[in-house]
Amino acid sequence: MSRTTADSRRQNLRRYSITVLQFIWAFTFISPAYLDIPEPKLAIETISKDLFCVDSRSYSSPYFFCLTLNGKIPVLLILITILMVIPQGLFYIIGSFRCIYRNKTSSSRATYQFGLKFMFALCLQAVIPILFIVIPACYIIFSLFTRYFNQGFTNLALIFFATHGAISSIVTLMVHKPYRDYTIKAINCFKVIKITERR
Repeated sequence: MSRTTADSRRQNLRRYSITVLQFIWAFTFISPAYLDIPEPKLAIETISKDLFCVDSRSYSSPYFFCLTLNGKIPVLLILITILMVIPQGLFYIIGSFRCIYRNKTSSSRATYQFGLKFMFALCLQAVIPILFIVIPACYIIFSLFTRYFNQGFTNLALIFFATHGAISSIVTLMVHKPYRDYTIKAINCFKVIKITERR
């Protein structure tokens, strides 16, 4: 086995290991918070004392659920996740742009322009949805540390979290023309089928 092949296999193994670890973390990072779920009565008493501005109907509902009374655990988990994701994103973005600029002289102008355009599209596709997670996560961290509660901001944070998937799909359609063209074609085809069925 040549040295190049051995190095390539080692790199692939490292890459797969990092990817598997990240998937495991993504699925399990919040699980420690579930180990400290309080009794509903205790949770209601604590919340009614600490957050007196909260409408009593919120915690008197039969669907009321309190994950933890110790906000430090979720904050720590969210911070660790943010500190893991942001440096990796910056590393890949900077590395990809460096690779494109390094190959500038050995590739045609059209290929270079296409590479830059594609990278900007990927950056937009990654950054915009991530902001829909990071911004509300930062508010939640601030809220838990300062014990500041604002129902409007909390609702907005949850809406940001909930729309993350939809925003990701919309951005993908906006920045990648082939996806956009195929989606428009599929919608038009569906309309034609519906009209034909009515006739």
